[in-house]
Amino acid sequence: MDHDWNHLAPLAVTFDASTSSDVEAGALEYRWDFENNGNWESWSPSPNTSHSYPTQGQVVARLEVRDADGMTGSTPELVWVSGS
Repeated sequence: MDHDWNHLAPLAVTFDASTSSDVEAGALEYRWDFENNGNWESWSPSPNTSHSYPTQGQVVARLEVRDADGMTGSTPELVWVSGS
């Protein structure tokens, strides 16, 4: 995921997973858990999305990618939101 995270709250973050790839060069689907709490967004064919973090703190955002065979991989990313 590409990022630039250390900013003041409220923080709007654009997530970009376009560098994800499949060894078989197949189509991918993406979903995000912005707070690392198990509340995943729906699967999407788009590698890009956004989310707003209203308060300061540290949170882990998680990306999960699925290929046409149903194989998945995930990665976490630490997001720092500073106080005003």
